[in-house]
Amino acid sequence: MSEADQLRLQTAASTTIGGIESSLLQPIQKKSFLCSAACFDSVESPESLQNCVQTCQQPPTFANQVVQQEVSEFQQRIQRAMQGCQDKASDVMRNGGKEAAARAEMEKCGRGVIEEQIGNLKGLDKRIKATLKANKII
Repeated sequence: MSEADQLRLQTAASTTIGGIESSLLQPIQKKSFLCSAACFDSVESPESLQNCVQTCQQPPTFANQVVQQEVSEFQQRIQRAMQGCQDKASDVMRNGGKEAAARAEMEKCGRGVIEEQIGNLKGLDKRIKATLKANKII
């Protein structure tokens, strides 16, 4: 995979994750902080204060876990797909091909992986939103 292809993937992933952070995670965190601050006005015992604050912190914690899990799975899919590309390039060499042909196969396959995974970023965004909605976080 060329540096330009890697940069395209990194840019697309950063844009998607940045959008998730600004449109989903930051509002959830803001709501959590406001909720936690309100706990200090509405509870009297230290135990109930602690419980209130912990309850307020559950949504952003859950949301961050969902995002981390989706990003991790995205990265694993890329790694598995690129391993498949390496296998294809290796097969070219084992079947009598030259190193240049193996490199060309790796580049072609890697470019396909990049295109596919950039397309998959939309699904990642949708899955995160759906999970957060299903759990009444957003």
